[in-house]
Amino acid sequence: MRKKKIKIIFLNLDFLTSIILIGFSIYVIYESIRMPTWYKGILGFLASPGFFPFIVGIFLLFLSVVLMIRTIKKLNLSPNINVNINIIDIIKSKSLEIKRGIVVIVSTALYIHFFKALPFTILTFIYLAFLFCFLKASPKVWINIVYALLASIAAYGITQALQIPLPQGW
Repeated sequence: MRKKKIKIIFLNLDFLTSIILIGFSIYVIYESIRMPTWYKGILGFLASPGFFPFIVGIFLLFLSVVLMIRTIKKLNLSPNINVNINIIDIIKSKSLEIKRGIVVIVSTALYIHFFKALPFTILTFIYLAFLFCFLKASPKVWINIVYALLASIAAYGITQALQIPLPQGW
């Protein structure tokens, strides 16, 4: 009975997530279209900084709609039914995946919060090393740290080569 209840909660979370992601993807598409262009016509949009966010927004919208349809089919819901989610049950759940999800969300929020306090490369290394070790990307800790270091160096190198400004720390 307990597993069935948790499964229904997850399906309901999928439904809620799909609604939130649909709204977010529409916002991304709208904002990407509003970005400045340097040329007139379709070529101007293809060369504008909003082209890639537009493509990402389209893909996110498509995948969100697919998630919503799959969730409705799994729950045998009609589109008019209300989906209730009990956050307390989710937090109290003994599911390892829920706890991992909460830790990832909190660590990402802390990562964003400390953008102004630490240099980007150092902060990214700390964030990735923590996530790789916590999620056990590799069974050996030192390999996770090397992965995080290489990813941080690659991010720094790419941004320097392409002259992309990084968030400023200190």
